[in-house]
Amino acid sequence: MNYTTTFETNKLPKDIQSDINFLFKEIYNLKKDVLWRNYESYDYNTNLYTSVQYDTHGQLALVSGIHTRDFYPENTYRVFNRLARNPNARLGGAKTNNGSQPSHEMLQQQIDTVTSQLNGKFYFFSRQTKNDRWMNFYLRSFNETNNNELVISKDRYWITSSNDPAKGAQSLIYPKNLEIPFSLYI
Repeated sequence: MNYTTTFETNKLPKDIQSDINFLFKEIYNLKKDVLWRNYESYDYNTNLYTSVQYDTHGQLALVSGIHTRDFYPENTYRVFNRLARNPNARLGGAKTNNGSQPSHEMLQQQIDTVTSQLNGKFYFFSRQTKNDRWMNFYLRSFNETNNNELVISKDRYWITSSNDPAKGAQSLIYPKNLEIPFSLYI
C-alpha cells in the first residue's frame, strides 16, 4: 500500500526534505519531464503545506504542495502545486489501488487541508496544456471515489504574474459550485 501524508512545509522532517531535493534534482537533470525547467530553481519551501507519497518500497513517489501568491484573492489556494512523480517509483494504477489513481489520496488530503486548516474559499490546480482527455478521466474517477465535483474550466485564466499567455494563462480544475476569482484570458 502506498502511504501519503501532508505536513506544514516548515515542519517537514529532514529525511523527507532530502528525498524531495533529490527528486527535484533528478527531474531537472533527466530533462524528460515536459516542465523540467520549472524544477531548476523551484523552492518547495514557498508552499504552505507539502504532501508526499511513498511507494510500498519506501521510495518517494509523488510530491506536491499547497501554495498561495500575494496576488491571489484572499483565501485562494493552489493545490497539487508542482506535482512531481518519481519515474523510478512503483505506484500501480487504478486496478491495483481499488479503482483510485495513486494521487487521489494526496489531492483529497490537500483539499481537506485547505478547507479545514486554511479556511480556503477557493482552491484549484491548473494545466498549461489544452489536452483534457486524460484529465477528464482522472477527475471522473476522483469525483466518484471522493464524493467531489471538480471540473475543468472551459476558458483559461491568469494565475501567474507572467504576461506570457503560454505560462500565465491556464485551464483551472476547481469545485463546480465555486466562482473563479481570476481574470479571464481573452
